[in-house]
Amino acid sequence: MLTINCIFDEDFEPGGMDPLGKLVISDGQSRIVVESTYLDSWLGSFIAALPRLSRTARASVEIAEEPRPIQIDATEDGRLAISYKDQKILAKGPTEIELALRAAVNSFLDVIKNSPEASQNRFIDPIRRFWATTHS
Repeated sequence: MLTINCIFDEDFEPGGMDPLGKLVISDGQSRIVVESTYLDSWLGSFIAALPRLSRTARASVEIAEEPRPIQIDATEDGRLAISYKDQKILAKGPTEIELALRAAVNSFLDVIKNSPEASQNRFIDPIRRFWATTHS
């Protein structure tokens, strides 16, 4: 089962303006780990890429602060290979990615909900909209 975990940096309070931390994406056997990154950028980029995943055999997910995109490629058996730098995991398909993303967004928003700065961060708006449309 695919999981996406946002682990906020312990040296800082979970801030809504600059939500820094580690992103861990796992398929249960392998992991993609991105150290010290902007979690809102990653979640927003994955949300923006979701509609493309069922329409194309290859998607490139650009993250603003990262030098390389995440590559998502359809495999012959219908799964999706997700790779970043030299790390690679497999998802059963777009639905599994969406479910993992929903759980990650729920956790992310729960952590920053008491941060007054969060309402000022426009990069969090698409994350909130995604949660509002999938939560109901």
